[in-house]
Amino acid sequence: MQELPLDSTPSSLGELPDKTRMLTSPVCGNKLTENGEDCDCGTVQECKDQCCDAATCKLKAGAQCAEGECCSDCKIKEAGEVCRESQDDDCDFEDLCDGKSPWCPSDRFQENGAPCMKGEGYCYNGSCPTMQRQCTSLWGDNTLVGEDLCFNINTKGTVYGYCKKVGRTYKPCEPENVMCGVLYCNSDNKYPTVPGPVAVKGECKALLVPGGMVQNGIKCGDGKASVHKCRYR
Repeated sequence: MQELPLDSTPSSLGELPDKTRMLTSPVCGNKLTENGEDCDCGTVQECKDQCCDAATCKLKAGAQCAEGECCSDCKIKEAGEVCRESQDDDCDFEDLCDGKSPWCPSDRFQENGAPCMKGEGYCYNGSCPTMQRQCTSLWGDNTLVGEDLCFNINTKGTVYGYCKKVGRTYKPCEPENVMCGVLYCNSDNKYPTVPGPVAVKGECKALLVPGGMVQNGIKCGDGKASVHKCRYR
């Protein structure tokens, strides 16, 4: 871990390129179910799927499906069976098979902005993000959210405190948006849970990587959530 005082500059961090996908014509036997195929379990020699005909990439006689969260023993599961567990008690719903498709329906979750964790946060894309949760994730147990004076650093417009980066320029947060910039935590732990340079000033600690910014959807005021700035939900 590289620890930096608030008057030094960390080296820039590169980003990995996005993965790309190549589009090809369907090939039976490549273990990819493509257009026109019901299934694809590989070559005739390697296929071990009791539901799929490896020679044709079609379902065997009597089979309803060969893959999918709602497929079992070549049959589509009955409607109402759970195919995706809830990932958050307040903001995510368990998803159920519909009895018609071998695939689990699209993930359903509580609408964004609904209160969660007894008012500590607001639902955002199926989870209940809070600064406390994010601080604990970045610094481990025995960690609290930093004091307000820590977040005032976000008005400076430096690598240690900003709301938005444009090119090499760090845009300062407006006073009403200081809780939407760099996340400052107060932790007894010297090292964060993820690698990267950190800034330390008194009891204010920040991780100077993209994941060290306040997450979108986090409550930043009564009826307000952070999405690059503090706005009404």
